[in-house]
Amino acid sequence: MKKTLTGIILVMMAIALLAGLTFAQSTYVEPPEDEPDVPDEWIKIEILDKHEIYLSLENPEVTLTVTVPEEYEPYDLSWYSEDPDVATVTAMSQALVTRQDVGGTWIVAQVDTEDETYYDATAVHVLDEEPEPTPPTAGGMSTTIYTLIGLALLIAALPVYRKLQQES
Repeated sequence: MKKTLTGIILVMMAIALLAGLTFAQSTYVEPPEDEPDVPDEWIKIEILDKHEIYLSLENPEVTLTVTVPEEYEPYDLSWYSEDPDVATVTAMSQALVTRQDVGGTWIVAQVDTEDETYYDATAVHVLDEEPEPTPPTAGGMSTTIYTLIGLALLIAALPVYRKLQQES
């Protein structure tokens, strides 16, 4: 009877531990597609100072700077947002990216020369709140506390379970 009761308690503690992990909350926002949707003939070059930015209520704007090498002169520089409902861009040589709504999009810098069109892009993640310095699957403080309590109880119960097994 003691062995069965201890087994049930261990299972319940394991479920509590898993529940703490399962209910982890996150500020993770689905990133935009792997690459921006640009014509196939456009050539990607590295001209932007940032290739990923996070915007939030506390940090609603970020400035992007482009540096186009002299070999591309003369050129026309233009900017656009793939989804202006998520983030807009106002630009000349620098671009001011402004949050609009939660989600992900690309800000594209387009360089047109006499012969070719070049581009570089920045992935934009717009969050409801400031991003935590934790991985996307990390949870809030209460979830972490419940998970640690469940783990501690599970570890504490193991010696008792082993002792009961030896007595049987």
